[in-house]
Amino acid sequence: MADRKKKLEEHETREYVHERKTKLIANKLKMHPRSYSFAKICYKNYYNTVGSFHVLPDFLLIGASMSGTTSLYQGLVEHPNIHTAKTKEIQFFGTKYPRGINWYRYHFPSKFEKFVSKIKKEKFITGEGTTRSLDYPHVPKLVKEIIPNVKLILILRNPIDRAYSHYNTAVKNKKMTLSFEDAIKMEEAKIKGEMKKMEEDMNYISYKYSFNAFLNRGKYYFAIKRWMNIFPKNQFFVIKSEDFFKNTKKIFGELHEFLDVPKFNFDSDVIYNERKYTAMKSKTRDELIEYFRPYNEKLYKLLDRDFDWDK
Repeated sequence: MADRKKKLEEHETREYVHERKTKLIANKLKMHPRSYSFAKICYKNYYNTVGSFHVLPDFLLIGASMSGTTSLYQGLVEHPNIHTAKTKEIQFFGTKYPRGINWYRYHFPSKFEKFVSKIKKEKFITGEGTTRSLDYPHVPKLVKEIIPNVKLILILRNPIDRAYSHYNTAVKNKKMTLSFEDAIKMEEAKIKGEMKKMEEDMNYISYKYSFNAFLNRGKYYFAIKRWMNIFPKNQFFVIKSEDFFKNTKKIFGELHEFLDVPKFNFDSDVIYNERKYTAMKSKTRDELIEYFRPYNEKLYKLLDRDFDWDK
């Protein structure tokens, strides 16, 4: 128990320090343009060299956002054979892709660490969890080119609850002032043409879509179909979010088996990013049940599984 807690604390500290240090140094250097340009060249040379001595991920937690991905990832890395990346969401297959494969490798453990584990006859895997990966149309092909045998993990939440959580997070972050009902009415107008732009230009990152697609990001069928057109179904492990929080130990047991790591006595009830907010209007929920019904039915057929979200 103490070792597991220590590992979690070390991971959270490392992730926090890594992000803070990177931002702090970058902000200071930006005040000195010449030094900043020189530092960027040095940094690039550094990670291109060092990154080549690091491994690529064995698994990716690709979404869905607002579904429990942080709790799932933090629970995963409690396992002694699952080694953490420098940060949960690296965002490589999106805004950071031009930085190159060695920049991506740099965020994972070294090949030496894996070699030591092999000598000790210990299983060694690593992974990350960039939840935007599910939404961007070019990501599956990019992942296939670089890590074709990677295992893909999905946790899916009732799209109505996901949308409401997404909306309330936007309100909390002062990016939304409209009521939930008005926000979803205006959604299509706000994101019009954004998916087409993303499909046509792999370097186009749509913040309009990320921040305003409360309902569209819950139409899981379309995103998962893109991934399953590229990867075989046996590389996916799909979790119903509601089941995960009801029976955490069971889900982790099945997930450890999927990742081919030894059984581990997971004994944590930690829930990350838990939020409480005013209940959704019953009329709105009833309308959204009907709105999502056809998309959910397509998803159930694709996955050969009924998530029972249409009640």
